[in-house]
Amino acid sequence: MSCGSEVPTTGRARLLPPEEELGLTTDPDRIIDLTPQVKRRPERASVAASLRGEARDEVVVALAREVSALQEEERQRLERYENASERFLEEFHRRKIADMPLPRAHGEAVALAESRLPRDPKALEGRG
Repeated sequence: MSCGSEVPTTGRARLLPPEEELGLTTDPDRIIDLTPQVKRRPERASVAASLRGEARDEVVVALAREVSALQEEERQRLERYENASERFLEEFHRRKIADMPLPRAHGEAVALAESRLPRDPKALEGRG
């Protein structure tokens, strides 16, 4: 039920200045309505389609492509995090850390994380 989860976001986006809303909204009608109202437009294919005066269907297609690209970026980002965590999880299970008393398990898990996981997860960004 994605519509229900988008309603609050759409409502909150409308509280933003038009330039910011145009950069965030996933509502094609709002994109069409806002495009002529703002001077500084975000570099979005859906906004460009609206600016060219293309039909609503073309704005929807451009928006769908934007969403698809964002989802693919997110899949790749999550894959990098998953790959980075594999060695940690293997060692976590091998050492049976989950079976240890909590204070000891915590210390072991922290030490293991420090040795196997990147200190800054953002360092994984940009790696393919």
